[in-house]
Amino acid sequence: MKCQGISDYGNSYFTILFSIVFLTDCRCPTLTKTVAKEMERVFGQLCANAGCTLLELSVKENYSILTVEAHPNIAPSRLVNTLKTISSREIRRRHKWPPGDIPLWQRSYLILSVGKAPEAVVEDYIASKPPFDKAGKGAGYQRPCCF
Repeated sequence: MKCQGISDYGNSYFTILFSIVFLTDCRCPTLTKTVAKEMERVFGQLCANAGCTLLELSVKENYSILTVEAHPNIAPSRLVNTLKTISSREIRRRHKWPPGDIPLWQRSYLILSVGKAPEAVVEDYIASKPPFDKAGKGAGYQRPCCF
């Protein structure tokens, strides 16, 4: 049984959300609506390729905030590196901006894990797990207690 809002992979159940903030290097108002649309396409494609989902993208004049749902085997720092490197390359190529050798993004970034496990989700997970079934012992087999 799958809990609502929880992803599963094998015997693992998870919801891992990150908020990621990228600042433009020059910190001037340079992210236009046209660039924002391109960023949404590029970030969405990169997330999908990495096994993640771009849930939300908020683009302001000189920074962007991404909300990403990730798989547990995704290293956040590697995801950020991929997102920054390829998005910068694609935006520079398509929009001929920023000029010269000015990088699009600052080297620094902010990444935050989002949320706390609500008790109802934990209770649903526990309720969805069947009793211990030792191979060959049948569904009613109870594991001996260690106490």
